[in-house]
Amino acid sequence: MLKLGFLASHAGSNMQAVVAACRAGTLVAEPRAAVSNNSRSGALAKARAEGIAAYHIIGRPIPAR
Repeated sequence: MLKLGFLASHAGSNMQAVVAACRAGTLVAEPRAAVSNNSRSGALAKARAEGIAAYHIIGRPIPAR
């Protein structure tokens, strides 16, 4: 089975749609993790509510050259 990870920084509405499709059996995949650079993102909250591992990464932006 395909295992899915999500990168999101805001609401996570697209992630939620994919998770719903997985739960409904429309998409044969297993949501496994969500990663965000925003500790307050809705995506992390939605992932936790769905029982999906949620990770917040902290880092400094890399300056443009």
